[in-house]
Amino acid sequence: LQARHGQPDGFCSFLDGHCFMFGELLAPQYLHWLLDGFVLTLILSLLTCLVATGLGFLLCLARLSPLRVWSWPARAYLALFRNTPLLVQLFFWYFGVTAMLPEGLVMWLNQPRSLSLGLFEIEWPSFEFLAGFWGLMLYTAAFICEEFRAGVSSVRVEQRAAGLALGLRPAQVWRYIVFPQ
Repeated sequence: LQARHGQPDGFCSFLDGHCFMFGELLAPQYLHWLLDGFVLTLILSLLTCLVATGLGFLLCLARLSPLRVWSWPARAYLALFRNTPLLVQLFFWYFGVTAMLPEGLVMWLNQPRSLSLGLFEIEWPSFEFLAGFWGLMLYTAAFICEEFRAGVSSVRVEQRAAGLALGLRPAQVWRYIVFPQ
């Protein structure tokens, strides 16, 4: 186990005799797996941020709506997704959804597929990717909604009233006064 300069290059367990070499950790096949996982994590994070921001904004509009048909479902969504731990939600999307779906559909979701668009080909994401995406996106959207709502609520009522007094329509008040702040 002595590497250059007499420093150990790994460690061994005295109980079972197995050795772990740090040099093997960055062997080419493992480095490739780490790089693939890093790229997949970046793609999942980017997609989650984009979709969750859009959904969070729509949820904010529904939550602030004076119509109960929009605000009550938004409140229920926020209560469910903000008060449930992320790990529980990810377990639900991975294990719970597969238990509820028909077996044929689960098998279809787990089969590799691709869509050819002429110059390039898009691969169908794995079920693990989809479960992670849905879990992270729905969880994050609930928190982004509340951030948007806090920003909108921080705009004083007098500013909105001033916009209406100037002859702006409510949509224009949102566009020119509330949303920029």
